Amino acid sequence: MTIITFDTHEFIKELKSAGFSEQQAEAITKLQKTAISTTLEQARHDYQLDDLATKRGLKELELKVDAGIRELELKVAKDIAKSKAELIRWVVGVGGVTNDLNRGAYVEINPFDLTVVGMLFI
Repeated sequence: MTIITFDTHEFIKELKSAGFSEQQAEAITKLQKTAISTTLEQARHDYQLDDLATKRGLKELELKVDAGIRELELKVAKDIAKSKAELIRWVVGVGGVTNDLNRGAYVEINPFDLTVVGMLFI
């Protein structure tokens, strides 16, 4: 919310020094204060001032986005490490199966998840 300070005492002093009576100065000050308030409300309505981004709001959003990015980076790194481990396990398993095949073994592999279903040595 936008706050505009209006020093009514100083305004009245200026009007009085310009020749206005106390009563006139107070009436003009009251009208000026009302005009400022009305103008601000109209601007808030016309330009949707309450919906404008502030530096503070943008900084908070930036921090949230940065935290979200860091979280995703950690998840991706974890997923990559898991995939590497599975790939190494699979390569080592295929190497073992290859050795068994070279020695004359019969190997049945599940085509859906590439696991060895059974072996028969000949």
